[in-house]
Amino acid sequence: MTQVFDRTVQSPQTDVNLDEYNTEERRHIRKISVQGSQSFGENGPLKSVVYLRGDEREAARKFVEANMEQLKEFDLSGRNRLQEYLNREIYDWVLHFLGARALEKFETVVRESRPDGTTWIIEREQYERHNRRYTVSEGKVAKLSEVTPRKVFDSFGSVVTESDIETHDQVKTKDPMALLEYYRVSPDYNVEATTITRKAESGHSEESALRVLEDTTDSDDDITGVSGSESNIETEISTKRSNSERTEQGNTQREPDHRYFAVMIDTIGTIRVRIKQSKDHNIGYALRPQFRFSRKQVDRSIVERFTDYCGENGISYRIEERQDRDSIICVISGIKNTRKLLTKFRPDMIQQSEQVEIMLDEILPAMESREHNTKEGFLKVMESVDRLRETLRSTSNTRYNKAYFESEWNLDSPEDT
Repeated sequence: MTQVFDRTVQSPQTDVNLDEYNTEERRHIRKISVQGSQSFGENGPLKSVVYLRGDEREAARKFVEANMEQLKEFDLSGRNRLQEYLNREIYDWVLHFLGARALEKFETVVRESRPDGTTWIIEREQYERHNRRYTVSEGKVAKLSEVTPRKVFDSFGSVVTESDIETHDQVKTKDPMALLEYYRVSPDYNVEATTITRKAESGHSEESALRVLEDTTDSDDDITGVSGSESNIETEISTKRSNSERTEQGNTQREPDHRYFAVMIDTIGTIRVRIKQSKDHNIGYALRPQFRFSRKQVDRSIVERFTDYCGENGISYRIEERQDRDSIICVISGIKNTRKLLTKFRPDMIQQSEQVEIMLDEILPAMESREHNTKEGFLKVMESVDRLRETLRSTSNTRYNKAYFESEWNLDSPEDT
């Protein structure tokens, strides 16, 4: 293996030539190259990027980083010269990292958000075909105008049906299953698939629906804002497994795996609460309980065993890839999933017993009763969040603490009022 190939396996490369790779290596190499780009603008030609086949997303990120000044000269609002030189997948990710749109890809659907407030939910297969992608009159496509999927979801009741979506005045679609499927697979919505029966003149008819399992207002609407930078590389989000997909064998706890995962969670896992600004919450901020751990790519089989274990026990998860650090991250988030996971392993915790106690006995009960949806209740939860942070072995960004919100809202803590 050549040194340049080894570097390319780690991350896409600029300023390298294909002839630096040997014949076998070139079979696995792809290149982003825009011929004649020296005539595109005043900032010089666009740098090429060489990458490993399958690493298109990171290659597009590298291409944007290396050519940011030149790319600013392109008008991306319509058909442009850049489209003539890049394949559609690369072009989509270039727009994503430039901030012209934000992509969230699931196994069965894709969510694309744009700065003008438009959100597209498109069946994954149709999205990858590229042709007539943004046509609501064909296929499983939904267009949301000036409203987020979260806002649409919150306008429904405890059951979300095809008819609910089809008749929503801010959703345009011929087939409501696209948006219904998005809610089903996204880890931000705690729902389960079901069907409902309606009476009709010709008899009874069934339609697909989702039953809301718990309060999901704590969820992050992670790509409400379109941004050209990201803190991590999220390549694929796992789909939730319905009860019918779990076998009797899967529901039976495997003791050797349980003991191994207990040690892993206790020693390398992180229990935390994410805090972020959110236009979808009345107080302007959202809380998201979370557990996560990271392993090197060579340990992928261990992560896969753990995610299988989660699926068998009804715990939703997502996987994030960090090519720059050669790591894979497993994330369990949300009230329901965090409680399920920590409750299962609570008796086995030694190093993190205090963190588990704070999360299970203080933070989650307060969020389950929706105390965090008022400013006063939010401050009460933040007391526990601050104590949770104090127990962590590593430091983290603590800009958002109780004192910050007391100052932000000009409030004293509940016990002082």
